[in-house]
Amino acid sequence: MTAVDDRLLKLAADVGRLRRHLDAESYGGFLAARVADHVNSLDCMLEPTAGELYAAGLSVEEALGTVDERAETLRRLLGGDS
Repeated sequence: MTAVDDRLLKLAADVGRLRRHLDAESYGGFLAARVADHVNSLDCMLEPTAGELYAAGLSVEEALGTVDERAETLRRLLGGDS
């Protein structure tokens, strides 16, 4: 895990905590959801795809499992529908 990955996961955890404390219908809840979407987008840009992992030598199952695990971790940290 790189320093950027670590900071991105910490940011996701902070945004998730914030989302749990704000009413989803409030303006603050709306902004927290937008930030969560941006964190998710950044993760998609920075993390390798399953195809890239497969090209690097992982089996298809390992590559898909790695990508799915990261997506689930981020979804759990961010909370909500992100």
